[in-house]
This record gives sequence, structure tokens and C-alpha cells, in this order.
Amino acid sequence: MKRLTTAIIAAVFSIGLANAQMSKSIDWSEKIFIGGTLGATVGTITNINISPMVGYKFTPKTIAGVSLTYQYFRQKYPNGFEYKTNIYGGGLFARQYLLNESLGPVDNIFLHAEYEGLNYAAYNALGSEERKWLYTGLLGGGVQSGFLTISALFILNHDKNNSPYGTEPYVIRVGVGF
Repeated sequence: MKRLTTAIIAAVFSIGLANAQMSKSIDWSEKIFIGGTLGATVGTITNINISPMVGYKFTPKTIAGVSLTYQYFRQKYPNGFEYKTNIYGGGLFARQYLLNESLGPVDNIFLHAEYEGLNYAAYNALGSEERKWLYTGLLGGGVQSGFLTISALFILNHDKNNSPYGTEPYVIRVGVGF
């Protein structure tokens, strides 16, 4: 009987500890980062971009996650040729905030690293269209103020003749984050 009483007291105590631990458990809504980029350029080059991101906040200053990308791209050339493609893909990103305090209009300054794969239509030497994958590393940083994020990223393996980003080795992004 004494063992049964001890077992019951231990079980009740364990349930109480488990409940106390659960009340201190992670609030997932505070650990998840949701953001992304919406963009549009219209003219000789038309580029419409939708790129959502979902990440996990390992610490208040460190986030890592996944991103998806869809772009409609069209470029008109002076000779009448028009290049059009739907670009899609995904990637992994990591972001490290350097400051986590208000600096007036800027809340956070961060470093950003990303690795992505994009599938797009390319033309071979015979003029036929073929789909290609391009894997790209991007490094840079940015600032965040409230929900608005502005980042400048350098394309590590940029090839101006083979890039959905165009001829320049950098990308400027304006996005939102929650």
C-alpha cells in the first residue's frame, strides 16, 4: 500500500511538473518568421516577382528558413525579338540581425545569406528553348523598419549571359516580414 501511495504521489507530482513545463513551452507564433518579396518592373523588361519566405527564429537575432519564387519575365530587344519565361524555384536562407533595438527609423540591420535554385527557359545555339536550373549563392545585408525590409545581395556565381537576374551581379529587394 505504501508503494502504491508513493507511486500515486510521484505520478501527480510528475503531471504537475509536466504541466509547469508545458506552460513554459515555446510560443510558436513568436518563433515563426513569415515574409517575402512582391515586385514588379514594367517596360522593355517586365518582371513580376512573388517570393514568400518562412523561417524559424532560433534566437531573437538569428533566423533561417525556406523561400519559394515565381517570376514572370519578359524582355523586348530592339531587333524585335522577345524573350519570355516563367521562372520558379526555391531556396534556403539565413539572416543574422546585428542590432535589435530602435535606431530611429531603422529597427534592425541584418546580414543575409541565401542559396537558391531557379528553373527558367533558355535558348540553345540552335534557337530552341530548353528549361535550365541555375543554382545561385547570394550574400548581403539590409535594414528592417517595422514590417518593411530592404536588402542588397551580391550574386556569388553571377554569369551575365546566363542569369534570370539580368546582367548585374546584385539584387535589390524590398519586402515585408512579420
